[in-house]
Amino acid sequence: MGADGLGAVSLASGPIPADQHWAVGPMPRLGGYYLAITHGGVTMSPFIGQAVADEIMRNRIRPELADCRPARFFN
Repeated sequence: MGADGLGAVSLASGPIPADQHWAVGPMPRLGGYYLAITHGGVTMSPFIGQAVADEIMRNRIRPELADCRPARFFN
């Protein structure tokens, strides 16, 4: 609590890759690690959740995520 008896407030910016695109997919050279970073998490969470579940649990590649793969940072 703050000195005035009210709760503390903190601000932070959300994770946004430099190219402004999501980063969703498996991490290159790091087996078993899957990344999901987006600035539209609140509005897009139903889609992202389903897409990530399809890829991880059902081994189904989602073509909608092609431009969002973290591999683009490691070329």
